[in-house]
Amino acid sequence: MIALLAGIVTGLALVPIVRDARGNTRTSLALGAVAIAIVVAIASSLASADSTVPSDRPIELESTDTDFTTSRTCRACHPAEYASWHASFHRTMTQHATPDTIIPDVGREEFDYHGRRFAIESSHSGLRVSVDDRTWPVVQTTGSHHFQVFWHACGNRRKLSLFPFCYEIASATWMPIDTVFIMPPDTQQTFGTGRWNRNCIMCHATGGQPRLDVFDTRVGELGIACEACHGPAEAHVAANRDPLHRYAHRDPETHDSTIANPATMSPERSAQTCGQCHSVSAIRSRDVAEWQETGSRFRPGDDLDETHAIVTAASNDPDVVELVRSHPGFLASKFWPDGMIRIAGREYNGLIRSPCYDHGDSERRMTCLSCHEMHPPSDESRSLHDWRVDQLAEPESNAACTQCHEEFADRDSVVAHTHHAADSSGSLCLNCHMSHSTYGLLKAVRSHEISSPSVQTTLDTGRLNACNQCHLDRSLGWTAEHLADRYGQRMPELTDDQRSIAATILHGLEGDAAQRAFVAWSLGWAPARDASGADWMAPLVAELMRDPYHPVRFMAFRTLRTSPEFTDVEWDFMAPTEVRETTIDDVLERWRQTDPRPNAVVSIAPDGSLMRDVFDRLLRNRDLRPVFLTE
Repeated sequence: MIALLAGIVTGLALVPIVRDARGNTRTSLALGAVAIAIVVAIASSLASADSTVPSDRPIELESTDTDFTTSRTCRACHPAEYASWHASFHRTMTQHATPDTIIPDVGREEFDYHGRRFAIESSHSGLRVSVDDRTWPVVQTTGSHHFQVFWHACGNRRKLSLFPFCYEIASATWMPIDTVFIMPPDTQQTFGTGRWNRNCIMCHATGGQPRLDVFDTRVGELGIACEACHGPAEAHVAANRDPLHRYAHRDPETHDSTIANPATMSPERSAQTCGQCHSVSAIRSRDVAEWQETGSRFRPGDDLDETHAIVTAASNDPDVVELVRSHPGFLASKFWPDGMIRIAGREYNGLIRSPCYDHGDSERRMTCLSCHEMHPPSDESRSLHDWRVDQLAEPESNAACTQCHEEFADRDSVVAHTHHAADSSGSLCLNCHMSHSTYGLLKAVRSHEISSPSVQTTLDTGRLNACNQCHLDRSLGWTAEHLADRYGQRMPELTDDQRSIAATILHGLEGDAAQRAFVAWSLGWAPARDASGADWMAPLVAELMRDPYHPVRFMAFRTLRTSPEFTDVEWDFMAPTEVRETTIDDVLERWRQTDPRPNAVVSIAPDGSLMRDVFDRLLRNRDLRPVFLTE
């Protein structure tokens, strides 16, 4: 309406101008009418365009309101980099909900959960969700790699609410979001109204401005885009309109002060560029009010510590101390007892504790780019579809480590150090020194902290060491003897069970929910199954399928189906107990018919039967303390 009125006023203003030029009142009025009609038509078009700007979800900032220019401006000059970014999961972290971005083929799905009714369905205008008796449009999605979650309008401007069910892509399974995280089964997360605006925007968008006072949330660009790593590009775009400037910086090694480049930064600043999102951190208390309006002041190349309080278990930073004081249990939900990070997506916290980062020649420090690459080289043999999974420069290789540890560059030295065949998983540096000890999205992920296997550390922290995470059929005593013999480690004091029963049996039956989750995943890890054999696993997997914690059950069932004899088993980890038990009984009966080999370490008796008395005794000792591992 404002645009329409402005058009009319502008058209009327043209009438005297026409009269003055022509000197003929009748003609001037006619021309004035034409002018009004033209301008009104233009104004109406503009008004129509204005009306297409969504009012019920976050939108991109106007170019006049920000120095972010969006990835679209990068494409013309950097087509290869744009293509690899466009193929990445960074780009699709957050997207507008459209037929092209919604992964599941949704007809109508209905759910009953905690006494409430939910539904998600397709309509002529897109996806819609129902929560009890109210229906809302789905306007935004998060994720496209492992899961996709859905955000809907809630009637309060651009404030979003989280639909409490998500879609697990690999198995095409709908599940409550609560069940993806490790938390006591009777715990409910809130519906997350406003969560994206005040939390997810920090890392799931580029150049976010929460504007929480009126929920007019805006972003430079949805998803993790070019400017998240390279900084706002307005000055860079302006400078490169000059062909002389472009020519002077045609060499990629030439520093261009108008843009940031993590590949040419100091190791600290390069790692901090990733750490702005991949860390357990909090906005500095002095900046919170500003952040709620205009977002983070951090720009790639800045000192992250100036704007973010990086949380570590032993930090005396006042902002960290206050965060920990005001949120009881916060540290335990993010870190192992020795301070190692144990939730995924927070790799920076692991990196900065690593000796390869913390000391030595600063120019040779390990950083994120020691292993990962944001854009593959022109001679990359992998397709972008394969490359994007982990964005590793050298997958399944020791190349990242031998950049500095040159003494292990040849096969003989590797074998002498690892006591494993050169081409085995036991000679891959990361399997021993960066084990899968962080949890996220129904899987275990590498810690990103360089450490060495230690039975004493397992005893102190409850974290399964790298040796036993691969040699699943071996005891802590077996591992301790090998580490003492080969690497001179001190023999720890062990109980009879720790000396004689496989560590995975102990952790899977006696352990807390986090330990059981890591066992459920490890039993399905291909290198571990190759090293340990899998014919003994079914009873332990079946017991984990009975677990009260939803993620443990889900991962245990996924592991079960990696065995050929169980690939046809169908099972709903959320079904009523009696329904689940029927399938578990069938699994155990099938296993008994495989004629299991006797092996007391994994509780198989000389006659091939399960040593049920051992299982029951360990289950009675289970650690029932509540565990929360949430991102």
